[in-house]
Amino acid sequence: MGGKILTSILLLVLSVVVKQDYGSFVVSSENCRCSYISRCESCCYFDFESLKQLIIDEACSISSSGLIKSPTTSEENFNFYIQHTYSCLSAVPTNICDFPMIQSLVLSNNYIKHVPKLSCLKELVNLDLTYNMITVLKTGIFDSLDKLQRILLSNNFIKTIELGVLHTGLHSIKYVRLDHNNLTESDVWVLNITHAFCIFDVSHNQISKVTNKNNLRLKWSKNYKYGPGLLDFSNNKLRVLDWHVLADLASSLHSFLIQFIFWGFDFRNNPWHCDCHFYSFLYYFDNINKRFSLDYLNVTCHSPPHLNGQTVFDIDLSEFVCNITDSCPSKCFCQKQPDNHRMIIDCRNAGLSAMPLKLPFHKSLYLYFQNNFIQDIPNLPYIERTSYFDISNNTLNTISLVFTQGSSLGYLNMSNNNLESLPESIQKLRGTNIDISNNSLVCNCSNLWLGEWFRSKPNIKYRSLLTCSVSGNQNKIKIQEFQKEEHDCEVSNSTVISIVLVIFGVLLIVLTICFINFRYELLTLYYIFIKSKLRRIRKIQNESKAYDICVLLNETNDSDRLWVKDHLIHYFEENALKSYIPYRDGVIGEVTSDAIITNMNNSSTVLAVVSSSFFADPLNIFNLEAAYHQKIRNRNGKLIFIKLGQDCFPFGSNGYIRAMFRLKLFIHADNPKLMSKLTSQIQLPPKYKSRSISVTSEDILWF
Repeated sequence: MGGKILTSILLLVLSVVVKQDYGSFVVSSENCRCSYISRCESCCYFDFESLKQLIIDEACSISSSGLIKSPTTSEENFNFYIQHTYSCLSAVPTNICDFPMIQSLVLSNNYIKHVPKLSCLKELVNLDLTYNMITVLKTGIFDSLDKLQRILLSNNFIKTIELGVLHTGLHSIKYVRLDHNNLTESDVWVLNITHAFCIFDVSHNQISKVTNKNNLRLKWSKNYKYGPGLLDFSNNKLRVLDWHVLADLASSLHSFLIQFIFWGFDFRNNPWHCDCHFYSFLYYFDNINKRFSLDYLNVTCHSPPHLNGQTVFDIDLSEFVCNITDSCPSKCFCQKQPDNHRMIIDCRNAGLSAMPLKLPFHKSLYLYFQNNFIQDIPNLPYIERTSYFDISNNTLNTISLVFTQGSSLGYLNMSNNNLESLPESIQKLRGTNIDISNNSLVCNCSNLWLGEWFRSKPNIKYRSLLTCSVSGNQNKIKIQEFQKEEHDCEVSNSTVISIVLVIFGVLLIVLTICFINFRYELLTLYYIFIKSKLRRIRKIQNESKAYDICVLLNETNDSDRLWVKDHLIHYFEENALKSYIPYRDGVIGEVTSDAIITNMNNSSTVLAVVSSSFFADPLNIFNLEAAYHQKIRNRNGKLIFIKLGQDCFPFGSNGYIRAMFRLKLFIHADNPKLMSKLTSQIQLPPKYKSRSISVTSEDILWF
């Protein structure tokens, strides 16, 4: 009784929502209005007395669609209704589009076989074609009917509803009744209704599945609402609750259920198979059902046999499981248990001689492989997803499996097998409970780690009692007492060699990476510090070079030229340095780049005054690269950098120039000791000594 009262309250609230929305779909003359509310099914009452009736003229002696009689001249501007029931119409009148002001069309209990396109009846509010012989609803029959509230097609022979018949353009729809037909599937279109509605009824059909053929994807935002309304799927042939179809509408099943929490879904009187597919629905709705006992949520199970006749909310969640056959090994039992978050693979006494290559997918596998003839545990992809593994009472003599750190394995039972050794990687199973009792383990110098592992791992079953055989000795010792000092175990030469090779390999990799990343810096240091020591330092006579200094700068930049004029020219004159400055000493008409390269070669020192604008000109970069190769790489003089400004320079693809700056081989123009540092780098004219170029540690500036 309480459930029926709550159902009435919910439907009353829904009806109020519908009434509040009514002003958006009612015709302007308000001849069709909601005047009575007690239940959702009765929320709209059409006042047919305010409409003018149109009469259909038909002849039942022949198969006829009939014709609508024209109204009198005085009635032409009225809204109309047609009510022609319990007659012999085989089709909707062919001249119906001549009367676009029809608001209600009731042609129930006739012999109509198809529904024509009714988009010409833009004022249509009520359509009743119940108890006819319709089999197919074709796309487009309800287009442009944005005032249509009720579509009543119950008790026909409808088997097919084409895509697009029911669409989002039906902004005013409140009732869709398709019950008592021959439908075998239903699309999720109704879930895309964005206003409150009364009912979408497909009960008493042959529906066995719900589809999403339009690939509908719902929008999810606070300002975008759907429904609510009641969906009646009762008395059909739904067997499996495929929540994947609904979950595909949203980012997750949880999001979907939250969005549609105020909707009504009647799935009663279907032959439900209550398995793991019900679990997600019940997990979220169990508390809701306890608070709101709604009749239409009382779904009962038809199978499996032990759940037949029971209401889903009265069944413990652990009972909703799925027996899996896909990828399940022969003679094994595979079961998905969502309430325990696991998949059971039971292969006990299955006569297996090897581990199966493939198992059903699940994030947490529980493997029961006792009492078989398995000899090896290989590396298999599903092992990393295994939480429980019992392979006791087999013929195990080898474990090829490499255990990994952070494994999800919580329990491992390898007792009662023929294992003489264990893989050293088993030590990585720090949190795993392990049972290796009743094996033939051997303690020797190749598994010295075994004793230490037993002493440090408390979660080995019977660890204080487990023993191993010692080579050349019939006696057995406790594994946790096994130590190398008592068995003359020394580290073999092969072990030492392996360690050395590993260290050498690591160093080689590190050096290779360093060389790849810093090759230009290393080569630059080699040219300056090492190559110069391996060759005789050439003496350069005064007459061998035409200039002491060749200045490189961005001649198109006024500030760069001004800096050279204010800081360098006076310095050169004061120290009697012969200098070549392109913008001052260049000859009109000569090729500038050729002249610069020639004069760089005829100079003892190249002084590059660089700013951020210097690297914007490819010709400047070309000249600078030539200076590097002449002076640094070929050791034919000196290359000195003066950096103007604090900007980071775009060096482009030249790694050698970039290396010079990364190694800080430059003088900053703002350095207060600029001139003294410049003097220490430049070979001054020989007033007191012969001129020569020497390579010392002072050739490199570290700032």
